[in-house]
This record gives sequence, C-alpha cells and structure tokens, in this order.
Amino acid sequence: MADEASQRIEQEEQNAAKAAADENVREFRKENSEHSDSDDEVVKHTSKLPDLTSSSSGKTKREQPEMNIQLQR
Repeated sequence: MADEASQRIEQEEQNAAKAAADENVREFRKENSEHSDSDDEVVKHTSKLPDLTSSSSGKTKREQPEMNIQLQR
C-alpha cells in the first residue's frame, strides 16, 4: 500500500514537471515567434535624393560645408 502511494506521488510529480516543461516550451516558442516576426520584416525606404548636379550653368552644384569650430583652451 505504501508502495502504491509513493508510486502515485512520483507519477504526479513527473506529470507536474512535464506540464511545467511543456508550458515553458510554449512560452519560449511564443517569445521567439514574436521576435522572429520583427526580424523578418523588411522595411523598404524609397526616397529621392535632391539632384545637386543640375544647375542653370551645367556645373556641379555644391552646398557649403558647415563649419564646426571649437575653441581650445
């Protein structure tokens, strides 16, 4: 009788451990599917850059560089 009780307890512990492991696997797969969806997305950016080469004289139009001057002590 004691053997049956200890076997039942052991079986229930194994079932509980398996259920916990299955739940962990489900959560892990859910998290990975959420992350993999965002990784698989391809974002296409199509923007036209301004045409800096055309001007009325036909020469290359250049923008003045910004000056970043810092005084040193």
